[in-house]
Amino acid sequence: MDTYGVTTVTTVTSVTGVTTVTNNSDLLPIPMELLQEYRETYQRLQEVPPEKLAPLGEIHWLVPDSGFDAGYVTRKVYSVRLQALYKSSDPQKVRSGLEEMQRKIKEFRG
Repeated sequence: MDTYGVTTVTTVTSVTGVTTVTNNSDLLPIPMELLQEYRETYQRLQEVPPEKLAPLGEIHWLVPDSGFDAGYVTRKVYSVRLQALYKSSDPQKVRSGLEEMQRKIKEFRG
């Protein structure tokens, strides 16, 4: 009997997901004080009226080290990006997000 180059295939009974693993060994734990300050600053930013924060409907995002492209984004996208920085487990990204929120609050109070 001719097998046409086909080899025996083992039956698959389970699948293990494959994910990209990044080396987080360079990351230091994020101090709880920094996370608390981030949460408090985020809450203060949420208190800024939308028309004051984004008078034309969009907010300029320019956050170095955030991993996001600079440019104008909606308030919702802006908020999602800030939340992503908070959850990133990267102290530099958390600090960058905190500094961005502090700048925006300062501009509003200006």
